[in-house]
Amino acid sequence: MSPCACFANDDFDGAVAVFDEIWGWELDADAPSERENLAVFYVAGALATSNWVQVVRDEQGLRALLCADIRGKADCAHDRALYTAIALERRRRMQASQAGRWILDFYNKIEAVNADLLGQMNKAGLGWEAELKLLITSPAARGKGCASALVSACFQDAAACGAKWCMLLTDTHCSWQYYEKTGWSLAARKPWSDGSGIVGFAYRKQPDALR
Repeated sequence: MSPCACFANDDFDGAVAVFDEIWGWELDADAPSERENLAVFYVAGALATSNWVQVVRDEQGLRALLCADIRGKADCAHDRALYTAIALERRRRMQASQAGRWILDFYNKIEAVNADLLGQMNKAGLGWEAELKLLITSPAARGKGCASALVSACFQDAAACGAKWCMLLTDTHCSWQYYEKTGWSLAARKPWSDGSGIVGFAYRKQPDALR
């Protein structure tokens, strides 16, 4: 597996494909036409809100991606305005279909729960200077150290920028156990109120932990 490298625009299609590998199957039965829209919308949205983006590639292409926002760091090379426009365009497409509106409603619920988690952290005085926005690894590349290499590289840059804490938001719909296994501390939790059984989490970790 290749070492971490900065994201390039040519990596976008590969990142969308990895996202689809992980979550696209959920839409096979109910919304097959929205699979690409969801993957493009979500990945572009993460790129648009991140100033640190690196990938792991091998001979098969992109295998893992980490998007993060580090306070005080200069923007990375990718065009954040471009990905903002792409995310907005895909949102408009999804709003035109019932299946697409269902997907957007699901992600609106995520945003509402995340806002509550951030409020809990602020109330408890649990600050942060860096946030992991999106971490995805192709199922075919799991267990090969891609995620840990990306997080380590991100933590090194965050610590160099003076970050004392890094945080992330996730839920039981995602691979939240990975963060507990790798030493992240639970900072807040919020069960969804829609009867789905999903629980949202906020985690924190000190960047120095991987230096």
